[in-house]
Amino acid sequence: YQLTGDTELADKHYRKALTLSPDEPMLHNNYGVFLCRQERYREAEEHFLDAIGQAFYRLPEVAYKNAGACAYSAGEVEKAEQYYRKALRLRPRMATALLGMAELKEGQGAHLSARAFLQRYGEVAAATPQSLWLGVKVERALGDGKAAAQYAAELRRRFPTAEETSRLEELESP
Repeated sequence: YQLTGDTELADKHYRKALTLSPDEPMLHNNYGVFLCRQERYREAEEHFLDAIGQAFYRLPEVAYKNAGACAYSAGEVEKAEQYYRKALRLRPRMATALLGMAELKEGQGAHLSARAFLQRYGEVAAATPQSLWLGVKVERALGDGKAAAQYAAELRRRFPTAEETSRLEELESP
């Protein structure tokens, strides 16, 4: 139901599944992601924390990363950073948490820190339109026109139809 956009039925079935398996950490994590997409941020956080709190949950870093992304979407930057850092303590090479931290730091104007997280991301994951666009913004802010141009060229070459490429073109058009 979630995939078909029927959020009401998806919510109903998530809640029913939780009554049948209240200690299933992946269920709590997935429901948290669903709730976050519905902008039900507090409820989402509760489910991420429920997942993390399960003694036998093998992927708590995933729930921490999801909690970080959700907190960032809610505008809670400090909380987002705390969750991302917890995810990275558990899995230092977690690409999605590294990119999340790079975006967060760029948004704070901490461009050197954003660059460092973006470089770490580049060591563990393939470039995406999102990471390349972020690279353009970070390097421009740091005054490194050559690095910004390299990110821009790769963005255009690899992802010519991406939304981020369109944003780049708008930025550079007179």
